[in-house]
Amino acid sequence: MYVLPQPYAVTEKNEEFRLDYRTYLVLSKECSPRVYRQAQILKEAIEKNTGLCLHLTRGEARQGDIQIQGMEGGKDTEAYRLSISPAGVEIAGTESSIFWGMQTLIQIIEQCGTVLPGIKIVDTPALPNRGFYHDVTRGRVPKLETLKKLADKLSRYKMNQLQLYIEHTYLFRDFSEVWRDDTPLTPEDILELDAYCMDRNIELIPSISTCSHLDKVLRTQSYKDLCELDNPDLGPHTSYSRMQHHTVNICDPAAMEMVKEIIAEYRPLFHSDKFNICADETFDLGKGKSRAYCEEKGVGNAYVEYVSQLCSYVKTLGCTPMMWGDIIVKYPDLLSQIPEDTIFLNWWYEADVTDEDTKCFAKAGVPFYNCPGVSGWSRLVNDNQNAYENIRRMAAYAKECGASGLLNTDWGDFYHFAHPEFSYIGLIYGAQMSWGKEMSQAELNRSISALEFGWKGPEKHSLADSLCQISENNLYSWMHFCILKENQEDPELLERSLEKGFSDAGISEKVEEVCRNLEELQNILGRAMADTAPESRELLGAYILAADGCKLFNRLGKVIFLRECSKTASKESQKEADWKLAKDLEYWLMAMKDLYRSVSQESELARWQDVITWYCDYLRGKEKIQ
Repeated sequence: MYVLPQPYAVTEKNEEFRLDYRTYLVLSKECSPRVYRQAQILKEAIEKNTGLCLHLTRGEARQGDIQIQGMEGGKDTEAYRLSISPAGVEIAGTESSIFWGMQTLIQIIEQCGTVLPGIKIVDTPALPNRGFYHDVTRGRVPKLETLKKLADKLSRYKMNQLQLYIEHTYLFRDFSEVWRDDTPLTPEDILELDAYCMDRNIELIPSISTCSHLDKVLRTQSYKDLCELDNPDLGPHTSYSRMQHHTVNICDPAAMEMVKEIIAEYRPLFHSDKFNICADETFDLGKGKSRAYCEEKGVGNAYVEYVSQLCSYVKTLGCTPMMWGDIIVKYPDLLSQIPEDTIFLNWWYEADVTDEDTKCFAKAGVPFYNCPGVSGWSRLVNDNQNAYENIRRMAAYAKECGASGLLNTDWGDFYHFAHPEFSYIGLIYGAQMSWGKEMSQAELNRSISALEFGWKGPEKHSLADSLCQISENNLYSWMHFCILKENQEDPELLERSLEKGFSDAGISEKVEEVCRNLEELQNILGRAMADTAPESRELLGAYILAADGCKLFNRLGKVIFLRECSKTASKESQKEADWKLAKDLEYWLMAMKDLYRSVSQESELARWQDVITWYCDYLRGKEKIQ
């Protein structure tokens, strides 16, 4: 039997309890209205998995009932107890933790049906704040039902915070020029999602770019004068440039006023007492209109002065400020100048991440989270090997150095090409590492296979292991395909992308071998559908489709190598093979658009569609890489 996150202490007993139609779900008198709503979720899960429609009541439990009751320990404590014996089931916790006991019981029922094993679980998390950060700006705006499904997934694995990354994809009242060509989230979406999250023990925390990464905002006629660099509305809008520029002029009072207005409009939608101002990757700071000011004060001091004003403003709205730590960590002596209680978000996404920055924040004595990532951005399929090691290390550093949380990130660089549900594996890695002890990737994958997919196949090679292998056979980065297509007017960037992404002859020689590997993985996943829960098969189908995409882009990358980089290969196009590849890409694109629209609003679908169709024309000789 699998439970994730693994409980703190488990005592197994040689006895059983059988659920039947006479079992009641009984709330004790101290249980709040929120716990009542959570008990309804438990009731629905029991009916789904056993067919039993149990009565939900309040009062004294009898033998054979499931008793849900409060326990001492403070309202915010997340410890809970779960006991299963022949007398019945008892879940005890606080308003903040009873639901975690329900989630553990649901996982047990899913695997054991109505005959439950005798067990006593005493559980508590290693880190108090366990969050997920989801990009809803760089290519995809999810449907509301998709965001609710994400909230369900977080609560299932006892994660208690969710942040949505916003640059321009919210319907701000005075931003019509910004969102007019997009499908932004509405205030009703946020209000409904906030209430939905609350009932699932999740704090929905507002997060908006307030300093940099304001590409669409600062390209408008209304706000372009607030940009650090001149003429921000000129030049192509590419997946690369949108992340490199478009920082506000911190010397302009109008920029501060604009940012404060969007914070003031956005904050009331949330119950959370936190607000993330972001303020990361300020690449252009001091390189344009604020140059003289930054030279006089020093870039670090100028940055701290700006973010301190925002943090102080956020505090006047009753919120604790949060901000990314990549800029301030370069100026550790200035950390003390930022308003007290500000929470710093220390991010790094490589597998070999060190504890250097973690120790910097710990030494300064400021509150901070460590922020690893699920490694899904700039790719078609998440790199779960990198994600596992990155999350494992950042969680260990967080526990060792006194961080107050782990915020696992899911960015959307280069149009959020990967299907969002591919991030569930990395999400669960973060849930385990932030709640409980470290587990090996193989052990975690076995648990994920059982709990996420209902996998009944052999444990020696789990279903999740096969899913993780898809990215290993993806030879060429989606990022480099985007740069090659979108930066035809930038010879330096074009040459650099060709060199980094397509010039390795050894990689091109592996294409057919890894395509055969992908074929075999597709066969494994196709056969696995018979051994998985019916509701998981749609996601397996998405992985099979993604594996097809990996094969197609592997072959496209080889064509680019032969045409643009090889010094010995014939430059003549293999017309029949190249035209067939173009046709296969077009059929694949249609299937991908259907998958995209099943979970996302239209948003920027046309942008990555434009990249793919350009390469189809390239294969047929219509387009050239300059």
